[in-house]
Amino acid sequence: MTEVEMTMTGETCRLTLSGEMTIYTAAQLLPQLKPHIEQTQLELNLGAVPEIDGAGLQLLLLMRRERATAGRDLRIATCSEPVRDVLELCGLGGVFGLEPAAVALTA
Repeated sequence: MTEVEMTMTGETCRLTLSGEMTIYTAAQLLPQLKPHIEQTQLELNLGAVPEIDGAGLQLLLLMRRERATAGRDLRIATCSEPVRDVLELCGLGGVFGLEPAAVALTA
């Protein structure tokens, strides 16, 4: 089961997710995330998300679309390596405000 914890800092709402964002948890996560879409500023902490699949990605894109409709952005403040890998693979890291990962070059 994926848990969602909400903290407020000024006008910024930060949602911290702990657990998978997969087809098995997306239906459970949507009603927990949806009430926060209207926040003035919304950040996601996905640092404790060990796995994300297409359903988890669709959930992130749905939240982003709903916020964009209201003229607001959705930023991922922190993410795990698996989440970063999926976002970068799909070319979506910049859409969520992620800095490009440093690539280690080896000889």
